[in-house]
Amino acid sequence: MPFGRTKLQKSWFTTPLFQAGVVAICILLSALQSHAQNALPTLDFAGLVFEADELQQVEDGNTILLSGNVIVDDGVRVLLADRLTINRNERRAAASGSVTLDLGGEEPTIFADALMLDEPTTSLLLSGLSVHLRENAVLAAAKAATNGEVLTLDYVAYTACEAPCDIDLYRDRDPLPWRLTARKATLDQGTDMLHFRGLKLEVLGVPVMGLPRLSVVAPYVERRSGVLRPVAGFETGLGAWAGVPFYVTLGPSTDATVTSVLYSQGSARMDFEHRVNTNRLSSKISATLDTSGRAGAMVEAQHLISATHNTALTLDWAGEFERGSLHTLDQTGLDFHENRLGLSTAPGHSYAEIAVVQDILLTTDPEWSALEGDQKWVPTARFDWRLPSLPNGSRLRVSGQGLMLEGRDLIETSATLGARAVTREGLVLTPRFDAGFIASDASGEWNPWFGAQLGASLPLARQDQHTSIALTPTLAISGLTGASVSTTSPHADTVLLSRAGLFDLRASGDPYNHHHDLRADAALDFAIYPVGSKDGSGLRGSLAQRISWADTALAPTLAELQAKAGALRLDLRAEIDSAALVRPEASTAAPLPRLALDASFPLSADLKLSGRYARLRTSQDQRDVNALRLDAKLTRHWYSALGLSTQQTGEAAVNVDIEAELGWNFAGDWVAETAIRQSVFNRQNQDISFDLHHRCDCLGAQFGVLRERTSDGTSYSARFALDLPTLFSGKFSREFFEHR
Repeated sequence: MPFGRTKLQKSWFTTPLFQAGVVAICILLSALQSHAQNALPTLDFAGLVFEADELQQVEDGNTILLSGNVIVDDGVRVLLADRLTINRNERRAAASGSVTLDLGGEEPTIFADALMLDEPTTSLLLSGLSVHLRENAVLAAAKAATNGEVLTLDYVAYTACEAPCDIDLYRDRDPLPWRLTARKATLDQGTDMLHFRGLKLEVLGVPVMGLPRLSVVAPYVERRSGVLRPVAGFETGLGAWAGVPFYVTLGPSTDATVTSVLYSQGSARMDFEHRVNTNRLSSKISATLDTSGRAGAMVEAQHLISATHNTALTLDWAGEFERGSLHTLDQTGLDFHENRLGLSTAPGHSYAEIAVVQDILLTTDPEWSALEGDQKWVPTARFDWRLPSLPNGSRLRVSGQGLMLEGRDLIETSATLGARAVTREGLVLTPRFDAGFIASDASGEWNPWFGAQLGASLPLARQDQHTSIALTPTLAISGLTGASVSTTSPHADTVLLSRAGLFDLRASGDPYNHHHDLRADAALDFAIYPVGSKDGSGLRGSLAQRISWADTALAPTLAELQAKAGALRLDLRAEIDSAALVRPEASTAAPLPRLALDASFPLSADLKLSGRYARLRTSQDQRDVNALRLDAKLTRHWYSALGLSTQQTGEAAVNVDIEAELGWNFAGDWVAETAIRQSVFNRQNQDISFDLHHRCDCLGAQFGVLRERTSDGTSYSARFALDLPTLFSGKFSREFFEHR
């Protein structure tokens, strides 16, 4: 303990005051940021510790005065203040001067100018309250009071922008992009309702929206019947639609949502969703019906039969009276659907399933509606059996699948044995053996296949006084026999899994290759870093090459190089046609079909030069792009850029453009930019733009106009963008609890 400080440990102040006061407002303030709490925690008064620079006891013997770096600690929460007064008879405590409440753990830290606790009325009063809720989000109030049941905040303000803990201090700087204010906010813990008076939304210090009164369900109530936020959308042929969902709690493990929807063309629709989630059953039923008679339903359910072996019965079904009815429930993923009823088990790392499936089409898109899809129920089976690792590190895995469709029985089964060994020198050996077969009873085909690979990699590292070098060569020899029934399988390779990429060191261009092959894959990764580098400066690279017997040619070489030295950056990516490089007379392709080079060079603290070169060469087309750009910071508020770019496609003439840009940071986060792009060889090709930008951590906005002029005429267009990444960053989705 520092010299001159006093430490006092007492248990006579063992009242529910802190529980009903400090902890209450902490929990309720946490509730404002959606941190729900089921119960108010209690303080350990027996171990409550007071510390201060000075300790005085008033003559009445009932009042204790602590001043100078006051600390109240119960082992979990800490109260800091400049002064603290405790009255034993009246059972009151008052703190003032830079009051800080550290709740411990992940809870927020609360700041205040003054704090008063009163046990007889179980009340707490805070003046000058402020708290950082998350990241940059700040909640501040002139006064906060609670009696353990009702929390009242006077002149409260909230923002998710970067702001001082006292939000009003922003007035000494640029205006905040936005903040919510209210004359009074009351949270009633008895009714779980949050009431606002004089609610306003301010943007850049200007009120843009307001409500005299507003009552909503408390944020910590995650399951409660009531109206949810509105939804809207657009459906081809019926126009725009909007609706208001109503959420109903039916029990501890079940609820429902009913949404009434109106279309701009006069029709109406009703959507329904019912959810159940118990320790055995999890299900969701969705249905829709509109005034034109279109209707459909979807069911997703899983019943856990055995928790020990993770055995479950699953159902996934969708049906509709008119094609396209279900498209309104999910407008992104319902074009194709697989109805499925199956029994699965997953003991350990293994898996097995037997099921019947049906492919159906759930869209009115003419491009897909013309398809004659086979909607018969098809029995299927899958299994994946994985044995535990053997003492030598090897592991055996057997997997397979089969289906019966239109009298055809299609079966695919394979077994894999893999191992991993590391020598004392660091050499990593990865032998692997695969074998299997694909069979069809309709055609009488039985195509066995097998494959083997021996892979080896040797990480090499060397470090001296100045540099650290890592070099990792990798080599793999693979052999595969051919086997395929893709011509006889009605589902081709989408159901009967192929040996896609079994032995690839790098991504393969053909994931469904069944041909026999003997190939060698080689890769070399390297990295060079200065010792003690903290800014990522260094050199990294990768080179990969394949030699394939089946292709009778070298596969493309992939190369990548990244270099960084402070602000200097260089990125190179290339694909080289190895065959054209070795035998140029036997190939019409360019040895370097793809190349991209990006570089950035800081010339000074205010000047930066960047460039890009990209080229593509194929047997059908070619394209070259060059760009050079100079960015300059002219003054504190002005900057400019000048660029030159060239493009050539095929045998067309080279197009050369000059670009110039001027920017002005005229106020706070506001920036005005104007740019011009002019074609050198064609004066009629010209683009001119003017934009206003607002750039900060919680509000991004752009307003601009673009004039495009070509030989065909001149056109004008306006552009607008708005980004509020943290305004609605809270959770809007309903929490669904599992009842056990």
